[in-house]
Amino acid sequence: MTTRSDHRRDARLLFATWMFLLALTAGSIWIADVDSASDTATAAVVLGIAALKAHLIAGVFMEMLLAPRAWAITMSVFLVSLAGLLVAFYLV
Repeated sequence: MTTRSDHRRDARLLFATWMFLLALTAGSIWIADVDSASDTATAAVVLGIAALKAHLIAGVFMEMLLAPRAWAITMSVFLVSLAGLLVAFYLV
C-alpha cells in the first residue's frame, strides 16, 4: 500500500527528472547549434544525450527501475546498441 509520503516522493522524482530532461534538451540544442570543428563529434554527443534521455524516460516514467533486473539490463543494452548503431551509420 502506498502512502501519501510515497506519492510526494514520486512526484518530486518525476518533477526533478522532467526538469533534468528539459536541461538536457536545451543542452543538446545548444551543442547542435554551436559551430564546431567536427560535425561527427557533435552528432555523437547529441546522440549520446538522446540515449541518456531515453534511459531516464524508460527508467523513471516507464518504471523500469522497479522492473526485474533482467528487463532493466535488456533495456540498457538495447539503448546503448541503438545509439552505437546510429553513430556508426552516421559515420558511414
